[in-house]
Amino acid sequence: MIVSYGYSIPDDLLNNTENRSIIKCFKDAPLIPGKQETYIYDNEDDYNTMYQRSKFAITKKKYGWDCLRHYEILGNKCVPLFENLENCPENTMKLLPKKLLLELRNNKNTMLEEQYQQYLNV
Repeated sequence: MIVSYGYSIPDDLLNNTENRSIIKCFKDAPLIPGKQETYIYDNEDDYNTMYQRSKFAITKKKYGWDCLRHYEILGNKCVPLFENLENCPENTMKLLPKKLLLELRNNKNTMLEEQYQQYLNV
């Protein structure tokens, strides 16, 4: 189970990606928060599969910094790319490795596949 201070995702709601090979078809997840035309998923399976097949996914503060979307992305072995994460208060989303996520965001375009795989296993 993925748990934060305010959110959790039961294991059975996420597809088990540990026991099967998922091909990352997308560098960036097609769903972009705030862009309604990208909200095309009618069910959880398709939504989770989209993140499983993506290397990176944009996420951001909307009504507050913490939200379930961040943990859905992580739970599907996709790297969340936070907009303006450097502006997140120190004691908010305290369990997320913000420094590491900033590093990933800043190195996304120059990262080798081997480096990406190492980050997934952190």
